[in-house]
Amino acid sequence: MKMLIDYRCSCGHVSEHYIERCTEDAPCLECGATAHRLISPVRCKLDHTFPGQASKWEKMHEREAKIDTSHRNW
Repeated sequence: MKMLIDYRCSCGHVSEHYIERCTEDAPCLECGATAHRLISPVRCKLDHTFPGQASKWEKMHEREAKIDTSHRNW
């Protein structure tokens, strides 16, 4: 399985290599110097309302349950 790996050389060039096997060093695509592998962060995005939406749903659910039980007493 091929992977896309980022490398940076001593001149500051950053390049991506689409390779079969991950290696620590690769030639820079711009200047030919030895480039070292960069550890790239995982890209993920949480919804800005992530914790708030769960508590909002819980409060709404409790409110509706109270309303439902108050109507049964009639």
